[in-house]
Amino acid sequence: NELTLFNRHVAPVTSVAINMYGNLVATGSKDGTVKLIDCTYGVETMAFSLPSLAEVASIAMDHTGLCLLVSYRDSCNRIWDLRTQRCLPQRLKGHRNTSTHYVRSCFGPRGSTVCGASEDGGVYL
Repeated sequence: NELTLFNRHVAPVTSVAINMYGNLVATGSKDGTVKLIDCTYGVETMAFSLPSLAEVASIAMDHTGLCLLVSYRDSCNRIWDLRTQRCLPQRLKGHRNTSTHYVRSCFGPRGSTVCGASEDGGVYL
């Protein structure tokens, strides 16, 4: 099998996620951007970032492939709706945003729970 290289970011890629069908890849970078790539055609379908351009620490796609959880290095976690290309406005329920560096976040199996881990030893639900 031949590997395909996608050069889409101007800074190092820090996280990657793929949907359950294997046709959509999301990448997050130190440049603060998240990009979605259609693997079938090899084209970038979407790109977005927060106004702060904080580095992306972690990304995770929910089981439907319609929402993307993005953890930023400024202790902010956001859920992006991929249909509307908008960041959901509410804070994640139960999340205190007290840590400085998130190292990994994920959705639960049904998509109703979000879990994040941090360099300070904390795990947040």
